[in-house]
Amino acid sequence: MPHSSRKTILKETSRLAALAGKSQDYALARDLWQQVHLMVARVDNRAWAFARMQFCERVLARQRAVTGDNAVTACG
Repeated sequence: MPHSSRKTILKETSRLAALAGKSQDYALARDLWQQVHLMVARVDNRAWAFARMQFCERVLARQRAVTGDNAVTACG
């Protein structure tokens, strides 16, 4: 896959994950962020991608705690 296509897919998936998080669809947001991090891990350092994924999971867990949404148990 050409670099520009991979970059476009990465940006679009990141955008969709952010929108899912804002709409409080935390399960979808987590799945999309995992896809982003797997794509990044193939290109960049896997340790960085893992740390970033953990950060995003903590953010989603914090959002879930603030909103009182207990539907997503996998985040945190």
